[in-house]
Amino acid sequence: MNVSVVPDAAAGVVRARVNPWPANMILENSVRLESGPCRRGTGGVVVAMPDGPSGNRLGLGGHYTADCGRCPSRVP
Repeated sequence: MNVSVVPDAAAGVVRARVNPWPANMILENSVRLESGPCRRGTGGVVVAMPDGPSGNRLGLGGHYTADCGRCPSRVP
């Protein structure tokens, strides 16, 4: 499963995309959009599966700067 975050500065949020989207997946996105220069590798977005690899919840947390653009990640 591929997860990406995309800053939406106009709305003041970070949008998350999951591909492919499993039918029973629940996405909990609490990533905060911040202003300022992109600082990759200093905290940023944290991806978690609180119920383990066989669970149906995917949690995103942390912070992301609008200047970073789209950020892809792979979840096993």
